[in-house]
Amino acid sequence: TMQGYYVQRRGGWDTHGLPVEIEVEKRLGLNGKQQIEDYGIAEFNKLCRESAMEYIRDWEKLTERMAFWVDLDTAYVTFRNEYIESLWWILKQFWEKDLLFQGHKIVPYCPRCGTPLSSHELSLGYKEGTIDPSVYVKFRVKDGEGRGARGEEEYLLAWTTTPWTLPGNVALAVGADVDYVRVRDVSGDVLTLAAELAERVLRPGYEVLDRMKGSDLVGIH
Repeated sequence: TMQGYYVQRRGGWDTHGLPVEIEVEKRLGLNGKQQIEDYGIAEFNKLCRESAMEYIRDWEKLTERMAFWVDLDTAYVTFRNEYIESLWWILKQFWEKDLLFQGHKIVPYCPRCGTPLSSHELSLGYKEGTIDPSVYVKFRVKDGEGRGARGEEEYLLAWTTTPWTLPGNVALAVGADVDYVRVRDVSGDVLTLAAELAERVLRPGYEVLDRMKGSDLVGIH
């Protein structure tokens, strides 16, 4: 703008999302989706709009105090019908140009609220130092495909914090230049894992049988 170009500087307010709903829940002493439905969705939405407008006025005051150069006189508000209709119009254009498709995506989900979460909403409840349980999973190597196989079952060892996604997995990933070791642990299992993790993951007393690069593991089933 200061170089002579016209740049639209229209402000806007994102008024949808969980933060405003949770605040209204607290005001009403409600807890969860079912109690909101029992209270009445229309009345609950009305209170959410009123709450959002309160914060819009506060943000307008702060924006002016900061001398933030943005046009608030024509600011859009996401809960207003004209804004919502404009989004439906955009979706219609995508549909007519065959740019929409149906697919599947794994997203964070809040069981209390009964809704998926955006990355921003997820970060609002994030706590440093939260214990994140994880598991190590043994994937059996197809007979005869282990390095130096001697007729014993061998496994590739993998780590995950989301074991419920494993049924949908079709492959394991390795680092081509990462060092791996093939070991026999104290229980007698033959495992392949990253060399630098062996001492951390395995109980003392394991035997190193072989060493290799990740590229050597590519193609093993």
